[in-house]
Amino acid sequence: APSSHVPTPVNAAKPAPSTPPVRGRVDSSDDVSLADSVLSTATAPDVLQPSRMPPQPRGFLTRRNSSDLSQEANTRVDEEIAQLVKDIARIGLGCGGGKDWCLFGDLFDDEEVQQYYEALVGTLKSAKRRGVIAFKGQMLLKGMHDRVKIQVVPSPAGAGAGGRAAESAEG
Repeated sequence: APSSHVPTPVNAAKPAPSTPPVRGRVDSSDDVSLADSVLSTATAPDVLQPSRMPPQPRGFLTRRNSSDLSQEANTRVDEEIAQLVKDIARIGLGCGGGKDWCLFGDLFDDEEVQQYYEALVGTLKSAKRRGVIAFKGQMLLKGMHDRVKIQVVPSPAGAGAGGRAAESAEG
């Protein structure tokens, strides 16, 4: 014979226990656990129950070790430095002739540069630290340092443009 029992929806109101539950204690005479009473008193329809959680996208919360993250960051910096050398040459051409330098203000104001780099000043500092470019001072600020010359350092013979960045990527 089919059962006439109809399940109660999760957010349906149940009669409240006669005494409010004390945190960490469950009345043994009451067959409703503390967790059930808390879940059953939830009235918001958008409360997600553990069994109704949406599936997480593939790769969500995957564990990655720090060496993988570090290698990805170094790869990104290497790519940005190689692109920086190309952008300096491109902007230097616009300044009149095949120059291997440009002004910081021209580089900073270039639309392609603004779209590509996550942090141009950080990339400039990394490139200077690796010996790929040279400029006066420690950091460049827009407005104050617009006329500072950013020079591509000639790479060793046979390494080509951006040779230092390629060397640092290898080891």
